[in-house]
Formats: sequence, C-alpha cells, structure tokens
Amino acid sequence: MIKPILNHEDYQEALSQVETLWGADQDTPNGDQLDILLVLIEAYETKNYPMPHLIQLTSFTTQQIKHRTGSTCF
Repeated sequence: MIKPILNHEDYQEALSQVETLWGADQDTPNGDQLDILLVLIEAYETKNYPMPHLIQLTSFTTQQIKHRTGSTCF
C-alpha cells in the first residue's frame, strides 16, 4: 500500500518497497507503484536531507584545490 512518507520509519518502509519493486516493467501496476514511491521518496529526501547547491559546491571545491596546490589551471 502506498502512503505518505511522514517520518523516518515511513521512509525506510518506502525504500524497502522500492527494493522489492525494482526492475518492474513500466505501465504495469508494479511499475506504477514504483514510480509513485520514487516521487514520494524524492520529496521526503529534498525536504529532510537538503543538498548544497551543486554550483556552490563545485566553486568551493575548485577554490580549495587552487589554494592547496597553487594551481592556476582551474
């Protein structure tokens, strides 16, 4: 049964269901359930485990490499 992911326990249950459904054919009941679970998981992860913006992270990493190596090729 598909239900909202409201807490960590729901999240773990959804991940377990995805593992079971992984590889299901598209446009089948199992494939549709997998697609819905993946959307719910993505929404939960975005809200609860935010990632730094990729460009900011790349810029920071590049600056650190330049600082540590003295390189000007970046």
